Amino acid sequence: MKMKVNIIFRGLFFLFPLWTFSQQKYYSQPVRIPVILSGNFGELRPNHFHTGIDIKTQGQTGADILAAADGFISRVSVSPGGYGLVLYVDHPNNTTTLYGHLQGFRSDIAGYIKTIQYENESFSIDTKIPENKFRVKKGDVIAKSGNSGSSAGPHLHFEVRETHSQDPQNPWFLGFHIADKQPPKLFSLLVCPLTDASHVNKIPNRKSFQLALLNGKYQVAGNQPIPCGGEIGLEISVSDYAEDSPNRYGIYSLELRVDHEALFSFAMDRLSFSTSKYINSHIDYEYFFRSNRRYVRAWMEPGNYLQIYREKTDRGIIKTEEGKTQNVEIVVKDAAGNQSVLELKLEGKPPLLNPATPEYTELFKYNRVNNFENDDFQLSCPIGAFYDDVAFQYTSENQQFPFFSAIHQVHNPSTPIHNLLNLKIRASKYPVGYESKLLIAGVDKASGRTTYTGGEFKDGWVETKIKAFGVFAVGIDTIAPYIVPLSIKNNTITESGGIRFRITDNFSGIHRVEGRIDGKWALFESDIKSDIFTHHFDAERFELKKRHTFTLTATDNKGNRSVYESSFWK
Repeated sequence: MKMKVNIIFRGLFFLFPLWTFSQQKYYSQPVRIPVILSGNFGELRPNHFHTGIDIKTQGQTGADILAAADGFISRVSVSPGGYGLVLYVDHPNNTTTLYGHLQGFRSDIAGYIKTIQYENESFSIDTKIPENKFRVKKGDVIAKSGNSGSSAGPHLHFEVRETHSQDPQNPWFLGFHIADKQPPKLFSLLVCPLTDASHVNKIPNRKSFQLALLNGKYQVAGNQPIPCGGEIGLEISVSDYAEDSPNRYGIYSLELRVDHEALFSFAMDRLSFSTSKYINSHIDYEYFFRSNRRYVRAWMEPGNYLQIYREKTDRGIIKTEEGKTQNVEIVVKDAAGNQSVLELKLEGKPPLLNPATPEYTELFKYNRVNNFENDDFQLSCPIGAFYDDVAFQYTSENQQFPFFSAIHQVHNPSTPIHNLLNLKIRASKYPVGYESKLLIAGVDKASGRTTYTGGEFKDGWVETKIKAFGVFAVGIDTIAPYIVPLSIKNNTITESGGIRFRITDNFSGIHRVEGRIDGKWALFESDIKSDIFTHHFDAERFELKKRHTFTLTATDNKGNRSVYESSFWK
């Protein structure tokens, strides 16, 4: 029966690429220039998988962006962060293509969006577009490439999604010509003991092994069997490459075989935004936190519900047997079909007789609600917050300046959190009348720096949601944002095209910026990569060739407000 299951699996493993072969002529390239990637589908990113391909635009902005197939503009989003300026196109084959980090939209689309921004008095919008408003044909120019949002350089972020679910699919198989004859490169292997009695050569901690390429296959340097006992998980440091770019890419698939039987595998055919954060279990998050180096796991934690896994017998955990040597293969492929193989042997040894028991304040189980509290502190963790059981640790220190509570060490930031945790800290000795300015601060004890974590005061407590463990205390923000005019001096405009300001905040961050010309709301554009806010003069909405009154209000996340007033001729 096991053999039959494996045969079925191997057929399904390649079903997606074969199915997409029929789609290859449906789409055309979204750019006129050669498709060279700076990022690929499924690439490992902070807290998420990359859900599209990043197409280089030769280091410049302003390249024509083309509709990849017939359809209609279905959605437009504008934001200082994320994908910045984004277009979505729905197609008759029930897919949606996305074009992100744009510099600007086609003129008719841009005018329509600007009207919506003024109607909502907001730069940031996310709006659906009526089906017949902007129909497009394959190859139509719909936008210009840019660097907007959370982009590290000019490029086009391109996705193909199933329209109904909005699940991203791997665009590699759509027939774009992308040169790639290079197999993935394997750098090192982590062998990880997974129980208290497990070990690697009598040591109960993970051990790293450098890899060497010999006769077309990778092996552990020295090619000696690895002595280990108990339950073991394997993890690899790996990257993919292509001819036309020095960039590192993510791999497409991995398969773990033990004594020629498939034990574990995954393939990056399709992702879901609802499960993308499981990347923090897909990789060894603790090792990444401490070393900034990602290892991909060839095994699963029990609370990892990522949907890319195909074979997952015993969650990929290798159960060593005393006196038995197991032959292990890890096969890694890229989307072009290039593959690399690691071969190694695990030499079974007895488990540890007297394993050390970790110390903890309370054991949090991954599959239930977990709570911890005392007189000054409360933490509530929902089901699904953790990928495995957590030996939770907690300590506290007495209140110190500039905080208005005890300082709470809440476990360790190297342990990932999947769902937000609810945190409450009792405030004390705070200035009366400033309750609305109290917040929860993350504290870096080594440097003394603090970061804003949110929080609202109620009945003597400050409450917020946290996405990572760390050190926390009640702080305060009473300082308003700082506004610096860059193009108004002595009530005179110094730039002909518009007005620019640099707006910064010392702690909780900018919540809203509102500009008004002659009492009317004025659109100010912004980008997360800078503190610059810009208004471009608009003759359609404001009468020019006159003196104007101008007010700019900046409000931070704790309600502190600064107001800049001026007048100018334009």
